[in-house]
Amino acid sequence: MNKAISEKVLFFDMEMIPAEEEKRPMLEEWFREKGKEESEIGSAFEYTSVDGAWGRVLCIAYAFGEGEIEALYDESLDEKKIIEEFWKKVDACDVIVGHKILDADLLFLHQRSIVLGITPSRYYNLEGGYDERVFDSAWEWGRGKKYASLEKLTMALGLPNPKKEMHGSQVPKYHREGRDGEIIEYCKQDTEAVRGIYKKIVATRL
Repeated sequence: MNKAISEKVLFFDMEMIPAEEEKRPMLEEWFREKGKEESEIGSAFEYTSVDGAWGRVLCIAYAFGEGEIEALYDESLDEKKIIEEFWKKVDACDVIVGHKILDADLLFLHQRSIVLGITPSRYYNLEGGYDERVFDSAWEWGRGKKYASLEKLTMALGLPNPKKEMHGSQVPKYHREGRDGEIIEYCKQDTEAVRGIYKKIVATRL
């Protein structure tokens, strides 16, 4: 029988959107100066969603242990409020769990915290997967040698695939269409997938 997950384990996933529209002229001019073709400018702006210098956190889904998955979201897109609330959650956990968070999510959160003048409640070693307070399911699966997508792991481990209806690359489009509710639900499903993968991996350990 699987042991219950400690309430001090925090699972999370987050979704990001591109820079504010008012920054578009500045960024598009910068892209041109960097040699981007006109046909590439639009996609380059869209890609700012994964760049901590310009992109923004739209929502963060989280759960402690076996608890209900909840979401941090603000209708006015107050990113600072969302991130500050998340760091409070982090302060209450012993281990933080996510997929590819060493290379992406935690780094993005630290970068956005710098931009927004937020002091993180905790700093992590983001190199090599060696911070005992972090469980990165992508790193744990490949032991730092080979990356596996969240979708691939859920399929391999017999878990519900959270990517059937939507993919992360569609988040900016959904946001422009006013479909933030669907994005939040998608983020929650990813968080549940992360928890399922965590259970499967931990179950194989002594």
